[in-house]
Amino acid sequence: MHKFLSCTVQQFTVFEKAAFDFSPGINVLIGANGTGKSHVMKISYSLLKERESRHQENGGTLIFPTPLGVFRVDSPDKLIRFAVSDNSAITIDLSDGVSLKFNIRIPSGSVLEINPDPKDERNAPPIPSSIYLPAQEFLSINKGFISAYTRRELPYDETYYDLALALNALPLREDKIDEEIREAITLLRKIIRDKQDGQKEVLSQQNGEFHFHLPEGDLDVHLVAEGYRKIATLYYLLRNGSLTKESILFWDEPEANLNPELIVKIAEVFFPKEACQ
Repeated sequence: MHKFLSCTVQQFTVFEKAAFDFSPGINVLIGANGTGKSHVMKISYSLLKERESRHQENGGTLIFPTPLGVFRVDSPDKLIRFAVSDNSAITIDLSDGVSLKFNIRIPSGSVLEINPDPKDERNAPPIPSSIYLPAQEFLSINKGFISAYTRRELPYDETYYDLALALNALPLREDKIDEEIREAITLLRKIIRDKQDGQKEVLSQQNGEFHFHLPEGDLDVHLVAEGYRKIATLYYLLRNGSLTKESILFWDEPEANLNPELIVKIAEVFFPKEACQ
C-alpha cells in the first residue's frame, strides 16, 4: 500500500508556496482561520481520490475536474492564488516513487500528471482509499441527499456527496470485518453508549435515515448531540467497510462539537497509546 508522504503547493488559493510533510499516524494542521488548512486537505483528498479511481486519458495525463466540485468553483483559474499569478502547481508525493502533479494555467485550464503511468503499475501497491469528513455534521441530512445533490443546486461541496455515497453502503457481515477494525468499532460503541455494552449495535439506517440505539432507548438522529453524530459517522464508515485501516481520513475541524476528552478518546481508538510510544 502506497503511503502519503507530502504535499507541496505553489500559488494555490491562499498559498504563495508551502510544503507539508506527513508521518504515519495522526497529522494535525494548526493555524488561524483563513490560513488554508482545509484547502490543503481538500486538494490532497481530490488528487488521491482521482489517482485511486485510475480513470485515464492519454496515459498518465488527464484533464482534471475533481477539485472544482470539492472547492465549489466553476473554473480552475479561481483556485490560483488571489489572481496574482497565471499558474498554480500542486504536487503529492507517495511512497515507492509515485507522484501526482496538478497544474492550473491560464488560459489552458487544469491538467493532472501521474508518474509513473498507472497503466505501467499492474504489480504496484494500491493507492489507499480516502474519506473526507467535512466540518458540518452529516448524518442528520443524509436522507435524500444523493438524489437531491445530483438533481438540484445545493450549498454543499462534493465532499458531502462522496460521504453520502460512502454511508450508503450496508454494514459488513461480522465475519468480513478485520479484527483491528472490530476492536475500533467496539470502542466507538462504548463511547457512544457511555461505557456500556460495546457489543450492541448503536446505529442503523433505513431508507437513508439514521437511528441511534442507546441504553435509554432508540432515538432519531436529530435528537442526539452533534458530537456523537460525528463519532457515529466514523463508526458506521468502519462498520460498512468504507473506512479501513489502510484508509486516509481527512477530518475537517474535528474539534467542532467534540469536547477535548472525546477528541482524546477518538485518537486512542485509532492509535492506541502503546502504538504511539
